[in-house]
Amino acid sequence: SDEVALSSLNTAQQAWRVYRESHCNAVYDLWRDGTIRTVKTLDCQRALTEKRTHEIWGTYLTYEDSSDPVLPEPMH
Repeated sequence: SDEVALSSLNTAQQAWRVYRESHCNAVYDLWRDGTIRTVKTLDCQRALTEKRTHEIWGTYLTYEDSSDPVLPEPMH
């Protein structure tokens, strides 16, 4: 319900998407001559998305004390 925090999160998420695309495109370029290039790129996207999901969970869906999180920890 915090509009300022939500707006900031949306801005950060847009920047993260640009980073993920740029980084994983660089991975594709690194492997561009091999048939594994698509697998490497998809693995890059999956790994970064898992890390980002956990980062968002830790920042926005957990508490500083020992209270249970709003949602369970994301699985890898």
